Amino acid sequence: MYRRIEEYSQFDPEVLKSRYCPFATELYTVIVSRFPMGAVNRFDRGSQLPFSELKEQLDHLASYDTVAKEQVRRSGAGDLIECMKDIRYASCEIMASYAQGYMLHKHPDIKTEVMYLNEHAMLVIGREAGSDPNNIMTWGNDTIICDYWAELLYLSQHFFAVRAQVPNVTFCLKVLDKTIGALKSVIESSQHYLEGNPTIYVSAASKKYDVMFTRWVAKDLPMQESLSSAPVSLMPPPAAGAMQAPVVSLFAAVPQWLLTKYKLDNDSQASLEQGLRRAASTGCAADLAIFIRYVRDVNAQDGNSASKKTALHWAALNGHEDCYQALIVAKARDNIEDAQGKMAVTVREERHKTAAKPA
Repeated sequence: MYRRIEEYSQFDPEVLKSRYCPFATELYTVIVSRFPMGAVNRFDRGSQLPFSELKEQLDHLASYDTVAKEQVRRSGAGDLIECMKDIRYASCEIMASYAQGYMLHKHPDIKTEVMYLNEHAMLVIGREAGSDPNNIMTWGNDTIICDYWAELLYLSQHFFAVRAQVPNVTFCLKVLDKTIGALKSVIESSQHYLEGNPTIYVSAASKKYDVMFTRWVAKDLPMQESLSSAPVSLMPPPAAGAMQAPVVSLFAAVPQWLLTKYKLDNDSQASLEQGLRRAASTGCAADLAIFIRYVRDVNAQDGNSASKKTALHWAALNGHEDCYQALIVAKARDNIEDAQGKMAVTVREERHKTAAKPA
């Protein structure tokens, strides 16, 4: 069922250069061993099971959230350990939570956090200190997203490019008969699994969850080691033709929709640089992130002799701080002068001063 770790990274080969890649690889081994049946709430996997068995497993996965919340309220982990000890399948949240607990237990000096989207959860390794937990483009060049549910590893700065091109892996959704409260059917979700703004919750509650995850893994690992010699009945692999993420280079070609949206004639570097500046000017951080991946020179100035602005100038001029920070992370220089002799850092400071003036 699980692919080799090398295949996990082929959507973003640059992830292999990150100093956190060895930890992501270690976690891969842990997750494969702990949850050998994989992600049962993936439609391409769960739909192959008998309906009664799928219902039972989805119900069991749903109990995780209830038990976890209760354990956090009571500052414990006992019921969660008991509830999950025989589980051989998992949801995205269970995989991410277990990975988080493992890292806190085994490698407490490495910064790891669970990242949430609308309907999905993943582990983040190495977010830079002081970065904005709600702005993924500020998390750093080495930060890794570990999505063991979808079988992908990639750098956090490439998230929007991944979302734009990776095929959807749909969830199993339970449909209840409201008259009797029983499961009526299982359907595919219509929303792309990576939809939503990447968010890391930093609060007292999140810290309580971290403590619970750590206690869970610390107690669970010895139990799993004692069971490791027992035979495991794996879920069948996806049927031929079932949706799986293809093993291809994510950045083989510039998306045509991006060229169309920004009215670019082609995918030449000159056109892509123009698109980068337009995305920075309009404040579309998601599109900007994709352009950054393809543009060789993020400091390229426009050809208008009366302007000569870089993408960083345009982000600063229009007050798009998220785009500004994303460009800085991508090594944009803030000291290049435009036609008026102004640097982007100066333009940004002037705008901040203007915005701070009382009405």
